[in-house]
Amino acid sequence: REIRARGRGDWFDATAIAAVNELLAAAPRRFCALSPGDQTIVIVSLTAEDRSALASRGVEARPLTMEEVEA
Repeated sequence: REIRARGRGDWFDATAIAAVNELLAAAPRRFCALSPGDQTIVIVSLTAEDRSALASRGVEARPLTMEEVEA
């Protein structure tokens, strides 16, 4: 399968990251988005335990899904 990200200037197409998450369905890690509160997005690779530890500190780290990025 070929995945191609689109971009323009400072805009990034997150569908590429969501597609990689689909391919890694059996893996323990997912690429997740962290939002610092503005239009910036930070992409990190986290396990479920990592996401839980961040959540306990009030940081939301959600795995990127095709449904989310295509909405």
